[in-house]
Amino acid sequence: MKKASLLLLCALIMGLSACGGKEPAAPSFTDREQREIQLPAKVERIISGSAAVTEILVELGLGDKIVAVDMYGTDVAGLRAGVEAIDMFSPNAEQLVSLRADLLIASSMSRQGPDVDPFAVLAETG
Repeated sequence: MKKASLLLLCALIMGLSACGGKEPAAPSFTDREQREIQLPAKVERIISGSAAVTEILVELGLGDKIVAVDMYGTDVAGLRAGVEAIDMFSPNAEQLVSLRADLLIASSMSRQGPDVDPFAVLAETG
């Protein structure tokens, strides 16, 4: 009986240890534009579209991942030197694409009217 219990315990431990190796699925959500957004599994490069977002990212310890900020957020304490400044009120799609960001966090203030999405080209490029 002891051998059977020991074998069952060993099998249970081996089975449970095999369960821990899976990476969690990247989260997804629906944005304000009713688009389904799938976040990348790993984020290494972030564009922050407002000074407030930049402050939050820095406080969360993600300042080293920020590659560009809105021109009004360049003086956020804790932001590393050399981060590119961008104009989120008139975003330049070529500039944004060239930064090869994994994640762009933008405000609805960047919209250019109700029917113009300044980030549509980014969505199209992936």
